[in-house]
Amino acid sequence: MTGARFEQVNMSGVLMRGAELFDVDITGEVWNLSINGVDIAPLVEAELDRRHPERAKMRPIDPAGFREAWDIVERLWDETVARARRSGLCGTGPGGGC
Repeated sequence: MTGARFEQVNMSGVLMRGAELFDVDITGEVWNLSINGVDIAPLVEAELDRRHPERAKMRPIDPAGFREAWDIVERLWDETVARARRSGLCGTGPGGGC
C-alpha cells in the first residue's frame, strides 16, 4: 500500500498489526485511534484547541456559551465571505452567491 491515497473513506474498525507508517498525513474525524496502545485522539483534540482556542468555545454548556459560540461562528463566516470576495470566487458557482 506504499503511496496509496484514500479520500472520503470510512475506515472504522481497521486493525493494523506490524504496520510501518512513515510520512503519513491523516485529515478527518479521528476517534478512538490508538497507536502502540495509546489513544491519541485526545492528544490531537488538545493540540487543535491549543492552535485554535475558539474551538473549545464551540462546545458550549450554557446559554451564555451558546451566544458566544454563535458570535464566533458569525465572525468566522463574515471573514470567510470577505476572503471569497477578495479572491473573486463569489458569484462564480451555481446560484451566484456571496
